Amino acid sequence: EPVAPLRLATVYLDDDNVRALLHTREAAFLAVLDRIRGRQEWGVKAFAVSLPESDAGEDGDDAELGPGAAYLLRKREVRDRTSRLRRKVHGAAEDLHRLLTGSAQDSRRYALQDPRLPGRPPDLVLNAAYLVDDGSSAAFRSALDGYLSPYIRVELTGPWAPYSFATLEEP
Repeated sequence: EPVAPLRLATVYLDDDNVRALLHTREAAFLAVLDRIRGRQEWGVKAFAVSLPESDAGEDGDDAELGPGAAYLLRKREVRDRTSRLRRKVHGAAEDLHRLLTGSAQDSRRYALQDPRLPGRPPDLVLNAAYLVDDGSSAAFRSALDGYLSPYIRVELTGPWAPYSFATLEEP
């Protein structure tokens, strides 16, 4: 049977307080249990792939320009190439999320951490959890396996207990 957890370190001083909580929040507890019963959580992270310079684009012809103008042109071309690549990477992550959301009952996207924080991969572009029916796990994995992009690398974890979806809405 599924378990709907309470906030970490929730303390009730006696059984009467627990009974009162269960009575007043019965509908919310039942809704959570119905939402997660017979389902698993799968975690998906997508990381930007570094493409070789030859795949990123070509430098323009700057032989006719002076050294200063040629330098500024090259800087702009690098910035523009980087911007185009960033859009393609984020577009691939969005496409993947839409695909997986279509194969799941629910999804949760987690905010991407600041890349300057220790332990956070600088190329993380998607961090999400998907609630998948027990009988649909093979179809979910197949959808993920069928998604190919030269711009992102995908990591799948799970199945897990549906922790991300077993939350009570705060009153």
